[in-house]
Amino acid sequence: ICSFQDSLQTLPRFCFPYDIERVKECPAVQHFTFVLTDLEGNQRFGFCRLTSSSRTCLCILSYLPWFEVFYKLLNNLADYLTKGQKNEMRELLSALYKLPIPQPDSPVILQYLPY
Repeated sequence: ICSFQDSLQTLPRFCFPYDIERVKECPAVQHFTFVLTDLEGNQRFGFCRLTSSSRTCLCILSYLPWFEVFYKLLNNLADYLTKGQKNEMRELLSALYKLPIPQPDSPVILQYLPY
């Protein structure tokens, strides 16, 4: 079974699938997903937001395939970073991490509160 540390070591290759320095024409922001599968067939999804202008990639790893939710969260996190609101970003991530996983077929609502 791949450990969390193994996943962290391979993550940059997935988050930066091409050399940003060499590609001249690319969208300002790209969202994409990749899947890490362990030897037992368990899948961990990587949701990414790549910004070529600042050469940054925000990535969320999850066993939950919540594409829309995680892409919205990545956009909100990027807004926090752009505004230099790292403490607010950490508070949001900490609060979300502590929430229980919603039951199947129940809505997931992310309420973005700009500071």
